[in-house]
Amino acid sequence: MPKRSQAWKELERQTAEALGGKRIVRYDFFAPPCADVVLEDMPEVSIDCKHRARWQCHSLLHEIKGKYHGTPILVTKGRGEHGAVASMPLNYFAEVLDEMRTWRRVRAEIQHRLKGNETELARAQRQRALLDGVAGADRPRAEWDRQIARVEGHIACLRALEDIVTAGPRLAER
Repeated sequence: MPKRSQAWKELERQTAEALGGKRIVRYDFFAPPCADVVLEDMPEVSIDCKHRARWQCHSLLHEIKGKYHGTPILVTKGRGEHGAVASMPLNYFAEVLDEMRTWRRVRAEIQHRLKGNETELARAQRQRALLDGVAGADRPRAEWDRQIARVEGHIACLRALEDIVTAGPRLAER
């Protein structure tokens, strides 16, 4: 019996490592289909690895690489198909995913801080409301007013940052 190539397994391992994912090993041919590599922080991405002796698109990618400067990206579309497909080097795709992860972390941190500031604002407003109608509470009221203004300023800045992050890379929204 001829020895079967294990190159496809190595491709799955390399892909999982490069993209920060996990290789899914299936032992049962009757198991439900699933992706070869799973990115736990991006469940919307499905990665299937295929190893062949030759791919036509690889020839085209090498042609693009020799023709132009920069990272070669090949966009293909079949006649009658809806949408196109982009092929790019794995290391470049890994960089794109890392960039998406960074934007997602920044956005999550902004949202966390925004929530904390909104909670602080509500607390300050409740404290300020308790002083309404209390004689001789002008000084504490003024302090709570300053606190409310400061927190409202923080919230405005955080919302502006959130808008920038959201409007920047649209991929961060997913």
